[in-house]
Amino acid sequence: MGRSLADFMLPGRNKEWVLAVASGVASELGMKVEMTSMIQLKARRGSIWWTGTRNFVVTAQDVLGGASVHIEAWAGGLAEFSADPSGIFGLIPRRDAWRVASTLASRLGVIPEQVFRHS
Repeated sequence: MGRSLADFMLPGRNKEWVLAVASGVASELGMKVEMTSMIQLKARRGSIWWTGTRNFVVTAQDVLGGASVHIEAWAGGLAEFSADPSGIFGLIPRRDAWRVASTLASRLGVIPEQVFRHS
C-alpha cells in the first residue's frame, strides 16, 4: 500500500556520516542490517509471518555543500504499508515503522513530520 519517503539535504555532512548514523539507529533499535554499499544501507526488524517487518532504506550521496539523503520506510508482511502513523490498516506495525523512521530522521538532525510524505 506504499512507503513513506523523505528527501532532504544535510549541509556540512557527507554520505559516510549519514550511513554511520543509520547503522547506529538500526543497531540501537535491534534491526538487522541486510545490505550496505558505498551509498546505501537497508535495515529490517521482525518477521513477515508474526509481527510484520519494520524496514528502512537510506541512500546518501555527497553533493556540493553537504549530503543529499533519501529515506524509504515501511511496515511489511503479507502486505506493505507506509509508516504513516494515522493509517487505519496495519495500525500497530505502521506506528512502530513510524517510530523507526522518525528516530532515524531525528538523529540525522531533521524534523520527521516536515520531511516525510506517505503514499
